[in-house]
Parts: sequence; C-alpha cells; structure tokens
Amino acid sequence: MSLIDELKELQTAGIITSETAENIEAYYQNRNPPKTNRVLTAFGILGALLVGSGIILIIAHNWDQLSRGTQTTLAFIPLILGQLICGYSLFTNNRNTVLKEGGTTFLVFAIGSCIALVSQIYHHHGNLTSFLFTWALLSLPLIYVMRSSIAAILFIIGITAFGVQYRHWEYLGISNHYWYWILFTTVVPYYIYQLKTYRNNNYISFLNWSVCISVVISLMIDTHDINELMFVTFFTLFGLMYQIGEMKYFKPYSIISNAYHVISVIGSIIILFILSFDDIIWNDLRGDNINTIYSAKEFIPIVLLTALTLVVFVYQNRKKSFSDIGVFPLLFILFIPTFFLGYYSAISTLLINLFIFVLGVYHIIKGGQTVRLWEINYGLLMIAVLIYCRFFDTDISFVYKGIIFVLGGLGFFLTNYFILKKKQTHE
Repeated sequence: MSLIDELKELQTAGIITSETAENIEAYYQNRNPPKTNRVLTAFGILGALLVGSGIILIIAHNWDQLSRGTQTTLAFIPLILGQLICGYSLFTNNRNTVLKEGGTTFLVFAIGSCIALVSQIYHHHGNLTSFLFTWALLSLPLIYVMRSSIAAILFIIGITAFGVQYRHWEYLGISNHYWYWILFTTVVPYYIYQLKTYRNNNYISFLNWSVCISVVISLMIDTHDINELMFVTFFTLFGLMYQIGEMKYFKPYSIISNAYHVISVIGSIIILFILSFDDIIWNDLRGDNINTIYSAKEFIPIVLLTALTLVVFVYQNRKKSFSDIGVFPLLFILFIPTFFLGYYSAISTLLINLFIFVLGVYHIIKGGQTVRLWEINYGLLMIAVLIYCRFFDTDISFVYKGIIFVLGGLGFFLTNYFILKKKQTHE
C-alpha cells in the first residue's frame, strides 16, 4: 500500500485530519523528491526553451513581410500562452513540477521577447540597461506567485547582467550601483523561504551558486576609488561566505554543492597568493597616505562587511572550542590588520606568506588525522605553489629550482603512498 493510500485510510478512520494528511504528504515529497521528476523537469525546461527559440526563428524569417498589427499580435502570443500555462498550473493546484517550472521559464523569456519586439515594432529607442531593468521588474512577481526557483535563478542572472551595465544608469537619474542591491533584496525572502523549506531540493544548490556568483560579480564591477582596498572587501566577503557555508542549512551539502564554501575558499586563496608577491601592490601601498582610505567609496562596504562577518563568526562559534574553529576562519580576522600594516612595513608580505604556509600545514595534518587524501593533497599543493612562487620571485639558479621541483614531486608521491597504505591498514 502506498503512502497516499495509507493517509486516505487514516483520514477516513478519523485518526488524522485532512490538513495533517496534506502536511505529511508534502513532507515526504520534499524530503525524498522523485528522481524521475528531476529529469522530467530538466527536459521540460529545455523543451520550453527550444520551443520558444523555434517559434522566434520561424517568425523572424518572415518578420519583414508582416504588417505592424500582425507583428504586435505575434509579439503578445507567447506572453499570453505562457500566462495560460502558469495560470492552469496555479489555479488547478497542479503539483506537476515539469508544468510549473517549464511554463514559468517559457513565460520569463516570453516577457523579454515581447518587450524587445514591441520596442522594435514601434521604434522605441532604448538601451540594454533599460531593457534588462524592465525585464527583471516584470519577471519578479513570477518568483512569488509561481514559487519557481528557475524564475529566481533567471532573475538573479538578469539583475547581474543589469549590474554590469551600471555605467549607463543615467536614465534612472543616479550614477551608482545601488539599484542592483535593491533588486537583489527583492529575491532574498524567497531564497530564505526555500532554504528553510526545501533545503534538499536540487534547485537550491543552483540557487546558492547563482546568489554567490552574482554577489561576487556585482562587487567586482562596483566603483573603485582605491583599487587596493578591494582586496580587503573581497577577502571580508569571502569570510562572510565561509561562515554562511558553516550554517546548519548548508552543512548537509557535499563540498561541491556548498557554493559558499567553494567560492570563499578558492577566492581567498587566490587573494592570498596575489598578495604574497611584494611588488604587486605592497610597494605602491607603502607610498600612499593611510588617511585617504576614510574618504574612499570602498571604506563603507569594508566596515559593513567586517561587522557582519564578525557578528556571524561569533554567533557560529560561540559554543565551539578554539581547536574546533579551525585555522581558516581565523585568517579572515587577521587579514585586515595585516593588510593595513602594509601601509607602514614590508612585514605584511611575510605574514601573508606565513598564512598560506600555516594553512597548508593545517590541511595536511587534518587530512592525515581523518585519512582524507584529497585534503592532504590540497595542503601539499598550497605549500608547493607557495614555494614555486617564491623561487620564481627570487634570483636563484635554474639548477636549484629544478632540484626543488623534483623534491616537491617526490614529496607528493611519498605522502600519497604512505596515506594509502595507512588507509588500507585501517580497512
């Protein structure tokens, strides 16, 4: 007997109410979503995109031969069709994910095509920024009305593209990047709701990646006053992402699925290696006046991100011992004073190199204790890259560099050999 039949039997017997039966059914559907539905949903979304693209190509081939009225009618047909599909899924309480996500995807692109076609038909001259802004605003209600994660992902992609065009925002009467953050906050309530309700859903993983990548790109194209300060801004952002990735909502995810962990670790390591070279920014930094940072546009984001990161760090680690916290989160606290120390002394470069070395040793030790080969190799790779960077950065004979490379390769081989042997012994 299936779960639905058992729930009906219990409901008929008066043991549970209809509301309880619906809640139990929804719980098991969210906890164990059918694999076939995921495949069908993916093909449904792909099918909606292909059908929409095919219709556009067919119409485009004969577009110039059509009258203005016919062109306008054809521009609105996909929009009406998409609304009918979504309306049927919504008002009939249809739980078919394929129909809901596929119809919503079709409608999102129908909105964009309708805006573009009407503008072209009636010669309404605009730019890419205004088009993306209008498209995003009109697509926003679909996220909450249809409760569609695909619509949320497409919305985030759209506002990110809109943010990249921020230099053309004169038509909005402003010359800054705040509109991206205003649009981004509109999708945050839906994102939080999905995390709490459907954390095991595959769409959440894609939504996590979309949010992380969008925020990083947006920060990259923001206005710069003092470019060097962006290292602090990004490192603090990665520190915040790392702490978010440690929250209970993301702990069950695998390493690849936890976008906050992956992006924070990769991003922070890249920044550390860039700053490990003394002649990249440190020489210029020591020639600047530290008082100029207070008037820089990057100063406010740094203060806000630092405060938020510290609050999340204290909240996440309030019940942990020092050994349980690990080395990596502590680097985000030590990085800011180390960076500003670079205005006065060359010791900052040495400290950055020391951070990388300590982090590599930490992962080697931790990987050896847990017999995780990938973590050992990750730590070895960090130390090896650090050594190679320093040898390319210094005037040393190629013979000695070659010997170091050979020794580094042997170190990788021997470490993996002994760890595999230890793992086989435990098994």
